[in-house]
Amino acid sequence: MSLVDISWTRSSIAAITNLGLYLFLVQSIPPNWSPLIPVAQIACEPVFHYLAGAEKTPRYNMLVAPLLHASNCFEWGVRQVAWIPRLTVAPPIYLALILVSRLLLDMHLLTVFRHRKDLQWARQHILLPTHTLICYLAAMLLVEHAGIPVVTYIKPIVVIFMDGVGFLPHIIPASYAIAFDQVKIMKS
Repeated sequence: MSLVDISWTRSSIAAITNLGLYLFLVQSIPPNWSPLIPVAQIACEPVFHYLAGAEKTPRYNMLVAPLLHASNCFEWGVRQVAWIPRLTVAPPIYLALILVSRLLLDMHLLTVFRHRKDLQWARQHILLPTHTLICYLAAMLLVEHAGIPVVTYIKPIVVIFMDGVGFLPHIIPASYAIAFDQVKIMKS
């Protein structure tokens, strides 16, 4: 994020342009090609930066990040879940894939990434321990076998959760920078 900010007016113009592009893409792209809408939006974002006269600034992020995130979540999450809310693989296979991916991460952290202190810190302080993850996966499998389709319909649960927290990495730094006057305002 840039340390130089632009006015709310210029940020609003860039946000409205981005919204206009999204509405145009929704109207012109067939539904079966809709997953390409966020790709087109992201590809056009440098143009909006140029029109706004700056890089990703805090004010631009405050206005545009929720819009981009909402369109990504809708096109890549909600729309896909609405078409097929159930998993397309068997629940035990899905849970096994989660476990295998975690074991691969653990092996990489022990070998290839053993010197990366940031990744080691994240592994120790942020991620659940592997044995705890195994317990959660086993509990989910037991609940699934008890007749409550928690794993079968995990897609809507995950989409709602990820949509809720996904845009925070964009909004929090921008809010902090604006609130505590950490940026210089460019003249419009």
